[in-house]
Parts: sequence; C-alpha cells; structure tokens
Amino acid sequence: MNDVIMGRRIVIWLAVGLAMAAAFVTGFEVHSRSLESAPATPPRPSSTALRTAVLAGLEQGYYKPIPKTAYAARGVDGVIRTLDDPYTEYLTPAAYQELLESERGTFAGVGVELARVHGGLLVRGLLPGLPASKAGIHRGDVVTAVGGHDLHGVPYVDAVELMHGAPGTPVRLRIVRPGRDRPLLLTLVRQPVTVSAVSSRMLTVHGRRVLLVHIPTFIDHTASQVRQIVARAAAGKPLDGVVLDLRGDTGGVLTEGVGVARVLINHGVIVATDGQREPREVFSGNGTALKVGKVAVMIDFATASAAEIVAGALKAHGAIVAGSPSYGKGTVQAVRPLPGGGALKLTVASFTLAGGRIVNGRGVTPTVDAPDLYSTPRDETLDAALTALRG
Repeated sequence: MNDVIMGRRIVIWLAVGLAMAAAFVTGFEVHSRSLESAPATPPRPSSTALRTAVLAGLEQGYYKPIPKTAYAARGVDGVIRTLDDPYTEYLTPAAYQELLESERGTFAGVGVELARVHGGLLVRGLLPGLPASKAGIHRGDVVTAVGGHDLHGVPYVDAVELMHGAPGTPVRLRIVRPGRDRPLLLTLVRQPVTVSAVSSRMLTVHGRRVLLVHIPTFIDHTASQVRQIVARAAAGKPLDGVVLDLRGDTGGVLTEGVGVARVLINHGVIVATDGQREPREVFSGNGTALKVGKVAVMIDFATASAAEIVAGALKAHGAIVAGSPSYGKGTVQAVRPLPGGGALKLTVASFTLAGGRIVNGRGVTPTVDAPDLYSTPRDETLDAALTALRG
C-alpha cells in the first residue's frame, strides 16, 4: 500500500477512540511512516466546513461505497453514524494530539494493562517501577471504581478514559482482590509512561534453549528489536525454539508487524490488504528469517490487528498458537488531518491472512486452547506453549 497517497498515514485500529493508550499501550496500527507532528491549533472551522471536509475525506479513501444517507446527515457525527463503522471517527484536536503521543509509545498513566470484565477492569499486567506496581496492585485485581465513578456497566473505553489524565494528577481507585473481603482504596499519581516495544528472557526447558519474546505493541523499530534479540540469542548456541507473547497486544505499526513475521517466516504470504480506493497489496516473507527451531505464539481476547497478523501468519506457516481466540479486527484505517487541528480516522481497507483467511469478526483460533487463569499464580498459556514445543 502506498503510504503517501493523498498525504495520509495508514492505520489499523482496535479501540473506538484513544482511551486505550491510558490503559497501558496504544491500540492502533500505523503503516510505514510516522504521523506528522500536529501544528499549532488553527481557528476552529464552521460545522459546515468541517462536515464538508469529512465527506471529502471519505470520498477519497473509504473502503466501501459511501451511503446516500451520509449526504443528508446533519453534522460530522451524523455523517459518521451512517457508516455503521466503529473504526471510523472524528478526532478532536486533543484526541489527535493523544494519537500522536501514543504513536511514539508515550502517554500519562499508572502503568497497568487492563481488560474489561464484569464489574470493572481486570489488571492483566503491570509495568515495573510505575505507580500501580509501587502501590502494590496485583495481576488479577479488578478496578471497580475510578475517581468515585462505579464501573459496573460502563463501556470499556469510557472506563479507561476515567483513568486517563495529565501527568502529576491524582486518580482514586477502588480495587477488588480475590480472597480479600474488603476492597482496596488507593490514590495514585499519574506519570509519563514510555512503553518498551520488546522484552525477552531465555528459558531452559528440559535442557532446551527457548527464547521468550514479549511484544506489548508494534511501534517504530519493534521489528528490528525483535530481530536483534533473536539473532543475539542464537549467536552462541542454536535456539531450540522461540515463543512470542502477543497477549494483550492490541496492535501497532502494520509494517512492523510484517517485519516481525519476517524474522520467523522465510517465504510465503504474511498478509494482504484490499479496499475500494486502495490497490491490493501483498506482504510476504523476504528470505531473511532466522533459524530458531520451533515457534509458538501466545494470544488472548485482546490480541488484535497487527498482532493478529503476526499470530495468524505464523500459524499458517506451521507455528503453534496457544491461548484463547483473538479479538478479530481485520480492517485498516487512515488518519487525515482536518481543518481546525482535528483529524478523520477512516477505514480504507480490510486485510486477509495467508490462504485468504479472514480475521475481521473471527480472530485467530489457537491450535492449543489454553487461556491463562488469573486466579492462579501459574501462567497456563505459557505452560501449554512450552509443552507443545517439546512435542
């Protein structure tokens, strides 16, 4: 896909809105180039001028025919509602700025990775050295209220948005912990967070060297980091296997996802993108894969978009996939700056995996069904992946 067509950046998005960034990592994918820095906010255009600009952007790039009702709809929100597309939206200047910050892997938060569960937000993981970890929050805790707002029945994006704020501002949390009768009441101070793209550790499993690589998001340079980590690990003594942990990975840069897949896939289709106004493009292995032995991938319900591309491509090429079915987000978005400092995020294409496998609404199905149980100290998904690698 040509990343300079009409001067916009190709993006794949999971979350409706930008609140995912406050939770832990970003929930978007970007194709090839970085988003340009937002200029100083110009005067806000009239609602009519903004509506006209949004319609023009849709006509130039939307992946389906524009419904006739869009032209009769009132206001920007009315136009977008006619599309019935949760991934196309107008970004206010503030939201667009959040996107730019999130694309760089930085945001202000407390350092928790969250998932929606009945009654609140489940803590799936913590970044060491940040407020949540320092306060003693545990993996498996459930945040049931933020700043006095009970989260029961609150949509995920709105619930996470309550945790978002400026660096240095306090956020009050009510936390339910399994096995504890009374909830914990904590006040944390938000601070700037920089998400590390990749971390790894070497495991010895029955005398075999297995490299575990955790990718929380696909930001710029993720693929080169993965390649360097794997190459260094395999330099002295051959690896017997690699496990990619993509659990909770809601996406990142699309081409970085392709680059990670190329570390482990030598030849063959990785992903293909297609849209009404976008030329079909096929991304394949380019003969640069490293020798790593067997490959396993860990996924869960929050694994989405570019992470699903990597997991699905590796599965198609014989890798073991352990965990639970992934999210099922298989469309591609673009971000177009608009008058007034905001932007239009619109769907420009869908993508399919090797063999024409559809991701959207279906996700990637694991070859080994092994969801991690947060009520236990064990990591059941990792155990299952390592057992499968031994087979």
